[in-house]
Amino acid sequence: MTQKFAQDWLDETYPENTRGDIQHKITIRNAFSGVPLEGTLRLVFPRVKQIDCALNAISSLILDCSELEELEAHSNQIRTIEFLSSCPLLTKVELKNNLLTEISLLNFFNLTVLNLDNNYLTSIDLTQNTNLVYLSLNNNGITADMSMFSSYKDLQKLYLGIFYAEQKLGTKQRNNFTGSLENLKKCIHLEELDIDKNENLFGGLEFLPSYNLKGFWCYDTSFYWILKKAGCPVGSAGVRKWQELDYEKKEKSIKEVMSKKTFEAAPEVQVQDEKEEKRAWNEERNKKDKEEKSWTEECEKNGITDHKTIRNFIATQRETQFQKYLEKHRQTKTQEYFRIVSEPVQYSSILEPENNRK
Repeated sequence: MTQKFAQDWLDETYPENTRGDIQHKITIRNAFSGVPLEGTLRLVFPRVKQIDCALNAISSLILDCSELEELEAHSNQIRTIEFLSSCPLLTKVELKNNLLTEISLLNFFNLTVLNLDNNYLTSIDLTQNTNLVYLSLNNNGITADMSMFSSYKDLQKLYLGIFYAEQKLGTKQRNNFTGSLENLKKCIHLEELDIDKNENLFGGLEFLPSYNLKGFWCYDTSFYWILKKAGCPVGSAGVRKWQELDYEKKEKSIKEVMSKKTFEAAPEVQVQDEKEEKRAWNEERNKKDKEEKSWTEECEKNGITDHKTIRNFIATQRETQFQKYLEKHRQTKTQEYFRIVSEPVQYSSILEPENNRK
């Protein structure tokens, strides 16, 4: 196959004197020959809204696109990316499966979707990206405290663990997030949370907003064993079940984990856990179906048969449930319970029991 440089292809396909007129989307891909475009790519499109340069072999990306809204540049070999102009309208950045070791996202205040899976990042500054709804940092080497998420309110999906299907062959890339899940207590719309392999996370499970939670992955962490010791399925349904336990059972599950030497779980055990979580999730789904059936029958008894009106009534009931959940979620538990699950000394002893230290 003949080598093709990305910049040469761009200059041939989009002559410089035409780039100022392009307003919508450009796709940068050598579709006819199937040969990936490589090398440095400099993009100067002052009015373009979307750029798709994914599935190439680009090594460096330079952008000067002040009206850019979406950038798809995943599955390349990008080591550096530079934004020459501010992109106040930028809402989506897809850069997974690259070779990035650092990235600056300052001034991207409207960013809602960010995927940096499978890179070589060791740190990241997201202080100006608090409007994120979707954030995926799987398979990196980031060391950070969970307090970086304490001001996030719109976050729905947060992935900080290991996505095995995308893990680089022969590497053991994993993040090291520390601190407590209490830092996510404002994320009331959270639907999915992946903290697999983050062994230095502990505490705050009682603060985790679980009403909308559909996925919770915590293998090889203290939370995995806390749920197991309490007899709860490992997953979102298990979190809700654990939060409903009485104080004594929660305390017991936490204290039992303090004696563990490792948080690693055998693969066959994980398979069984997934089956149990699926069963628990199906039970919850059946319960919700019964509730909706009951509310539908209540409408019909009152002479309401319009489908849209019934759906609005069900949505109102769900919102009422959600508000009740939030009220309960905000209520202060006993000071004794907070002391047990939040004391830093106990975090340390759980993660590294004194009698097991070398």
